[in-house]
Amino acid sequence: MTKDMSISDTGKNLMKIPEMLADAQSTIAVTRAGKPVLAVVSWHFTNLLLKPSTSGVAHKCNELSSNRSSFIAKSSKVRTKLQQLYLLFLGKLHRYLPSSSLDS
Repeated sequence: MTKDMSISDTGKNLMKIPEMLADAQSTIAVTRAGKPVLAVVSWHFTNLLLKPSTSGVAHKCNELSSNRSSFIAKSSKVRTKLQQLYLLFLGKLHRYLPSSSLDS
């Protein structure tokens, strides 16, 4: 849940902010001229954001990056194997066809 508070009100209520952020995922949007300029979150919520976890966004990004690299490596291996099979096929095909049919 997000609460808006002006910079001057934030200064006046600084000692009350920890209680206002009792909910682990509460945020205070500090505003200047009605537009948010800062966010105040609890220390617990900050740790949740920064801590690497299996469900965290950073972990998912790293996982996707790793999967992409793995996919590229595997596709490169597959491409190499297909090229080898193609060359092997051409070599075997050459045995069964007259040489004039491969020259064209």
